[in-house]
Amino acid sequence: MKDFVLEASFLRSSVDLPMKVRKEIASQLEVLSRNPRRNRDLERLAGSNQLHALRIDTGQRIILRLDKSAASLLFVETEGSVYPRNSDHQPRAQERVIAPVEALETLLVQEKYLPLTRYLLRVDSKTREVEFRFSELEKIINAHLPPEARQFPNWWANQKSGKRAQAFAWMAAGWIVIKVDIKAGWVRLKNHG
Repeated sequence: MKDFVLEASFLRSSVDLPMKVRKEIASQLEVLSRNPRRNRDLERLAGSNQLHALRIDTGQRIILRLDKSAASLLFVETEGSVYPRNSDHQPRAQERVIAPVEALETLLVQEKYLPLTRYLLRVDSKTREVEFRFSELEKIINAHLPPEARQFPNWWANQKSGKRAQAFAWMAAGWIVIKVDIKAGWVRLKNHG
């Protein structure tokens, strides 16, 4: 297994964890992706054939759903938080975001676009669209956008595979780009969650 299906609840529960814990999450997912069935830190949750927990450290574990076709990252459980185990929610095909291990590591550890993911995860769920000037996005990520963002509309393309860090940042949070105006310097995103 080299890719995971990423649910927004996984990101909501992990983006604000300390860097050390996020690095360990990336590390454990890397190990799991190499050999999911032989991972000694993977345990089946009582009462479920598909729900498993992957120990991160003494205080946290990743709750995931394993089936024959995919591994879905559901939630990072910390002391005091509990994932609702009776939840059988399966995202619709168009909502699925495929998360290669490298993309998760880039987002959680390298952090350039993590502030954008945090921001979008906190937008009121009733909000259907948001629009940002490029300068507003630079304030959110606390960095300059690369020159390509101001020159090529394709830089803003939605890409479910997670190969582009910026697209992975907004799509993993449940948003897609619906319009970009390079000359005017703005982008519009739509909540597809």
